[in-house]
Amino acid sequence: MSCRPLQHTTLEGHRIVFNYATLAAGRLAELQAFMDELIEQERISQQETFQEYVRDAHFALPPEFPDAKSVVVFALYTPLVRAIFHFNGRSADLLIPPQYYGLGLPKDAASRIVLNEILSSGSSRLERLPHAHLKLLAVRSGLAQYGRNNIAYVEGMGSFITLAAFVTNETLADEWTDLEMMPLCETCTICLDGCPTGAIRADEYVIDAGKCLTLYNEMSGDFPDWIPADIHNAFIGCMRCQLPCPANHAVVKDAGRLPDVSESETRAILCGDPSAPEIASVAEKLRISLADVETLRVVSRNVRALLDPTSLSAPKLDSA
Repeated sequence: MSCRPLQHTTLEGHRIVFNYATLAAGRLAELQAFMDELIEQERISQQETFQEYVRDAHFALPPEFPDAKSVVVFALYTPLVRAIFHFNGRSADLLIPPQYYGLGLPKDAASRIVLNEILSSGSSRLERLPHAHLKLLAVRSGLAQYGRNNIAYVEGMGSFITLAAFVTNETLADEWTDLEMMPLCETCTICLDGCPTGAIRADEYVIDAGKCLTLYNEMSGDFPDWIPADIHNAFIGCMRCQLPCPANHAVVKDAGRLPDVSESETRAILCGDPSAPEIASVAEKLRISLADVETLRVVSRNVRALLDPTSLSAPKLDSA
């Protein structure tokens, strides 16, 4: 893992913690060859939706920037947050994992930080690297290491990160490293023993994504019958393997809190009507976009499962 210390900056009044690593642009071809081999060997889950994710991702320079010299892999510290949902006279404290909510930063925050804090010249060309497998890129650059749970961990941030990658015309250090699992994983089986669906494998850090609750918690539609109703634990995604992880002990304590979601806002989410006036207010509170009907359906189903883990049918909305 990179020995570069955590970096700090301020952008439009926001205190930001980040880190980065760099690679030669030519490494992208090697990374794609590695992914192709995994796919050919069928070491990646054959679950249909996950296969779509894999097909949509690749390592290649943007067509409009074929002469890029280097890749900058960027990690932004994104703490876990919680929000209390009020419903039927009771309160539920729900987890909202990193990457599923906004930090209130400008959309171009990462690129501005790279330009101003990492590159040697503010006039250097910088373009986002699209469609890359960011976790693998972070690990091969030395920015992160894999946990046994196939999640990328950055020193000082744990798994509470948002990753991005950029290409530039500057020639930067090639920090290519071997694939590494965190040393503490060698004797630790907390995530392996605690995964409620058996998605984590004992012999390697390529999990069986077709068994991972996060995949189904992000997808639309009904949950498969084989997923127990009482294992849902987050607004979107799953934190069962990350919360108890020793590599996250310090950062778990940094968990923030978003404003409470009122009874009427919770009901609007469960009804799944994007035109309801409460949807805009709850989206602002939770720093997420709920304008898309499909996204709202996913959120509605997930919240329903969390509020009533014994039944995935719609809760009655006519009683308090």
